[in-house]
Amino acid sequence: MSGGTGAIWESVADLVGRENISLRKEAAGIDPAAKRITFTDGETVNYDVLISTMPIDRLTDLAGLSALAEPASRLHYSSSNIIGIGLSGKPPESLNKKCWMYFPEANCPFYRVTVFSNYSPKNVPDIETQWSLMAEVSESPHKPVELSKIIDQTIDGMAATHLIGKQHDVLSAWTYRAHYGYPTPGLGRDAALNAIHPELEKYGIHSRGRFGGWKYEVSNQDHSLMQGVELIDNLALGVPEITYWFPGTANNLAYAKLR
Repeated sequence: MSGGTGAIWESVADLVGRENISLRKEAAGIDPAAKRITFTDGETVNYDVLISTMPIDRLTDLAGLSALAEPASRLHYSSSNIIGIGLSGKPPESLNKKCWMYFPEANCPFYRVTVFSNYSPKNVPDIETQWSLMAEVSESPHKPVELSKIIDQTIDGMAATHLIGKQHDVLSAWTYRAHYGYPTPGLGRDAALNAIHPELEKYGIHSRGRFGGWKYEVSNQDHSLMQGVELIDNLALGVPEITYWFPGTANNLAYAKLR
């Protein structure tokens, strides 16, 4: 493995054409009536149809659609803190063939840990003398996180769950916080989304993707890709969208085999 998951999307970018892609541009505002986006660098772009993957609550705010603020406020999410730990030596034999593991116990702050060095020897400087773990710690108003203590708490949790032992020295630590981590399913979610989408579509705006669609059950990267493919097919050919509007069908193994 070289290049990680991002290598997939680098290849897709080549298929689309790099000249058709602009990166590191931040939208400052959207004028839905004029169908115009203004970016923070001052550039403005007009559109016929806008497909957005930004969090739908941010989209409605940037578009100045105040009537959608209330349903958008009913959408819930959690943040994710990613902690990478570089270690000396070799992983315990019990982890030699492990990819990722879930931890519901109370003796650690993380819900999932990946044996990152098992994915590729290039994930550490020297696979003969080093290995690495990647932990994920959820955060929400119901589960606050002390960011200043998260590395130490993660290392303590790795020891408590026997992922690491006294023979392993911590060589490095890295953290990243994704403010929008997981869209949280809720009883009012579908009603909120069903109020938002028709109003956006009046202005030729379509919101899809992990947080653009805000449906946890179809929010993996494969789901998000298919949401885009199917939306384009719908707009161009009138083909029904399955993944976003019918998650149960999209996740049905028999349907997947048909595709």
